[in-house]
Amino acid sequence: MNAPAAVERSVTIANDAESLIDLLRLRTDEVASKRILKAPGFGVVRLTLDKGQTMSEHEAAVPILIQVLSGVVDIEVDGAPERFETGGIIYIAAHVRHALHAVESAHVLLALADAATRAPSDRAGVGGTEVGRADAAAEPEQDRDGADRAHAPSPEHRPLWNRAIAGARAH
Repeated sequence: MNAPAAVERSVTIANDAESLIDLLRLRTDEVASKRILKAPGFGVVRLTLDKGQTMSEHEAAVPILIQVLSGVVDIEVDGAPERFETGGIIYIAAHVRHALHAVESAHVLLALADAATRAPSDRAGVGGTEVGRADAAAEPEQDRDGADRAHAPSPEHRPLWNRAIAGARAH
């Protein structure tokens, strides 16, 4: 097997929890985010939130998994908060509104399903099932690098998201 084929079949992101946490340092001035993998099937983003920091309510165009690598985070889904500690993990369907609040400084891993799983939005925060529905909310968003952004906030919260993305790129 040649080397390029091996790279396409697997990518080591981190060999241990410490290495995964070290991929993105905690920032006291803002929530930090860094995409650490974009591959066929899904993407992975690392987030850090200092104690008291919040990611305002938003939604993803694809299903997501959020796992707390360290710390304590309240994750609110459809207005109902639930506390997650180190190791906690939650699945959230496409277009379900959610927010994160760091009870303690936290390192979080976000896994996003492939863009092919995008569900059209019913504009009420819940994915729809209509086939062939043209829906602007289901269209791929792109960041400044031209990469697909399936996990993006609602229009009223995009300035916070854009600052977090810009801050992550600066590091």
